Amino acid sequence: MSRPDQPPNSVKCEIPLQRPDLTRKDLEAVARAVRSRRWTDAAAVEMLEAAWAAAWDGESGDDGESGVSGSMRCVAFATPQALVQALKESLGWQDGAYVVSGPLLHPAWREAFSAAWIRLAYRDLQPESGIQQGEIVAQEGGECGGVVAGMRSYPFGQVAETVAPTSPLRRDDAFTVLDDLSGVVTLDEEGVLPATPSGAHHLRLMLMTGDSPVPVGNLCLVAGRDSIVMERLQRARRQLPSVASTALAISLIRNWPERAARRRALASRYTGLIRTRGLITLPAAVEQRRWPLYPILAADEKMCDALRAFLLRGGVASGAVSGFRMPDVCRDAMLMNHMPGVRHLASHGLLIPLYASLTESRQKRIINRLNRWLQRASS
Repeated sequence: MSRPDQPPNSVKCEIPLQRPDLTRKDLEAVARAVRSRRWTDAAAVEMLEAAWAAAWDGESGDDGESGVSGSMRCVAFATPQALVQALKESLGWQDGAYVVSGPLLHPAWREAFSAAWIRLAYRDLQPESGIQQGEIVAQEGGECGGVVAGMRSYPFGQVAETVAPTSPLRRDDAFTVLDDLSGVVTLDEEGVLPATPSGAHHLRLMLMTGDSPVPVGNLCLVAGRDSIVMERLQRARRQLPSVASTALAISLIRNWPERAARRRALASRYTGLIRTRGLITLPAAVEQRRWPLYPILAADEKMCDALRAFLLRGGVASGAVSGFRMPDVCRDAMLMNHMPGVRHLASHGLLIPLYASLTESRQKRIINRLNRWLQRASS
């Protein structure tokens, strides 16, 4: 069902699947920070937090129904483990409580929740969009705690309503909606997020791993309008992010609109020039969609494997849609067909390169390689 992500050593992969969108200005910003010989810089962290808070402040869809108003505040953490521990302390989560998410949740988040003794429960996904759907079908451990949060994530950059239902687990009174914006970012234009359920807390999260659109090691952010909650989170922070990661994050946000525009242009080029011939399905170029990844769905598993091998022989890397091993409880649920959407995505899905630094000639090479295989497969 799943395929290895690394090409054989005998094949030279000239076009990698992922590459950090970093420029010379980004590297120079990191170099200046390192030369300062300081590990942390509180003023720089405040500048970073203010920049992201301002970028998110005007976006609609958040907290309109929760009764919370005020300016957006942002707190930066050095690691996702530190952020999740601060969430647990600030929101009063108990050991064994559940957070509901999708099976494509990044391993860094999964490890952070596990380290804080918070369990995860999972829902199925829509194969085309990666959006959560249906009831909870897999969960870690026994039913010893209530659901304290629903984590909405957008792995393919398409924003939609994904608040998780809590059946069969009990929903905690102090329920929190966590929007993981690592895949959508929403800095280049006005973003529209799903509405927050009445009475629920609402927080935005951003994980800046090396494989994300904003690659800054493990630095992560949490933002919200509830001043009391944000004050608690800031007090719960034990350590500031390093000067190097802070400098890189500031540099990336300043130049993000240009990078996002290049990603959109490449996605549009793929959609316009790849002739699917009814053998593959391309992601829908819906309004408000961001492009952290470009997923393709083949007509069947055998065809997906053949396309991947053909791309690799041409020096083009591709990858499984998850990019990492899914949780064991989700793999078991897939085998029992409790997650048909994820099962279909894992067996029929393929990622092709999509990043701002992909040159014109390499873009053309990827498109030509895909069209050549599609022409051969259809004849």
